[in-house]
Amino acid sequence: MNYEAGVGISSDDGEVLEAHSFPELRGNRENLTNLDEEPEWEETSKHYLELTATEAHLISFRYVWPWLRNRSVLDLGCAKGVYLRQLREDSLGIDISKPNLEHCRGLNLRVKAADLNRDLPIPSGSFQAILCSHALEHVDAPIHLLRECRRMLVPGGKLVLGLPIETSIVNRLRGQRYFYHHPGHLYSFSLENIDVLLQKTGFAIVRYYFEPRIVRVQPWLSLMQRLWPQLMYPLALAYWVVAGRAPEKGVQASAEVETCRGSD
Repeated sequence: MNYEAGVGISSDDGEVLEAHSFPELRGNRENLTNLDEEPEWEETSKHYLELTATEAHLISFRYVWPWLRNRSVLDLGCAKGVYLRQLREDSLGIDISKPNLEHCRGLNLRVKAADLNRDLPIPSGSFQAILCSHALEHVDAPIHLLRECRRMLVPGGKLVLGLPIETSIVNRLRGQRYFYHHPGHLYSFSLENIDVLLQKTGFAIVRYYFEPRIVRVQPWLSLMQRLWPQLMYPLALAYWVVAGRAPEKGVQASAEVETCRGSD
């Protein structure tokens, strides 16, 4: 569902690194054998069925990629596979757009048609990381999708969210209106809002990263990642949130009891 920004990997000097396509893997996970099966769509999802994503380049993705490399990743809203082609071979992309899915299959990427507004046909604990870039603001119930993310992750897995910023000062100066100029936007997430949502759905934030709007040189990009998030939020175009899957409360409590016993 990533209809505004695709992402490639850049070197430190801003050059886009070569993308690699991987042969399709036909894993044994249940519900993944029929990748071409046509699902039913929610009403708000039908708008995206024939939309084709761009392959725009978010240069801040270089900071996110280390959290994803060497992991099996579920790419939610994989668009034209600009992320997916950089990931490990057993990764899987989910999208609703028929042109996007056809494009990915043409690159021999492993993809599945599914509606992010519904329960996803992925077994629990299937992936070590989930990438969800510029999709959460488009779904009917973000908190439901976040709960699904937690379900599909292995214990200790990582969730990487890419989110646009409604109150970006630069966008306001350029006359861009977050909801009116982007009809697909249903929600906007502040730093505090996404923190609360993630806590309520069983995640703990590990790191923020920010995408510049106008000044895109490496020194500024690097500085953005070091400054206070509340300062950078209104100056950025978009931001990434890296969150870890928190343990179940009962499991955490048991572990704490065992630790106490071990120290007696």
